[in-house]
Amino acid sequence: MPGDIAITLYKDLRCEIIHEATTSAGVWSSSANNFLDTKSGRITFGVQLLSALMRAVKHDPLGRNEFRDILSEFDNIIEYNGPEDEKAFGEKIIKEYSLSWGRYTVLEQIARALTPERLVKMDYPDMKREIRNRLVPNLDACNLGAGGLINLYLADTPVVDRENRLTEQGYVIIQEISRHYRTVDAGRPFS
Repeated sequence: MPGDIAITLYKDLRCEIIHEATTSAGVWSSSANNFLDTKSGRITFGVQLLSALMRAVKHDPLGRNEFRDILSEFDNIIEYNGPEDEKAFGEKIIKEYSLSWGRYTVLEQIARALTPERLVKMDYPDMKREIRNRLVPNLDACNLGAGGLINLYLADTPVVDRENRLTEQGYVIIQEISRHYRTVDAGRPFS
């Protein structure tokens, strides 16, 4: 059995799945929700392993460099790039615009989802369209739920209106947050 594990991890996982993006018959178990599954003395990979591998590659600079060809549409690793400490910046925005940490986090996630460089270049009507046409229909893909936008409507300083349309004040806040973040790729600024 130990030899089977070594062969499975090296040949099936490393060589075939990771480097060649192929699999041998019977390597994946669609019924297995775990990372690895053993049935009838055979080791198979569960679907959670694929998700974990994708996250690991996406967030590891060396892994991202190795997989440039398959990661081209997942280049949205956003990092803080402001002059002060990230937490101090967040606290400043919260105080200045009477927000809660939860609301600030939702706004930061919007900047991350729509990429800060693009948002900084937008005027109010363009960003309003972007929120309406790209963000609202794709809340789950942006790691936001409908509750996040409702929360922004109920804020002391509403960022969106009742129909989830961006307010002018929301535009100002998202611009400010976006100016302090940048998209990076494999540890380098993304161009």
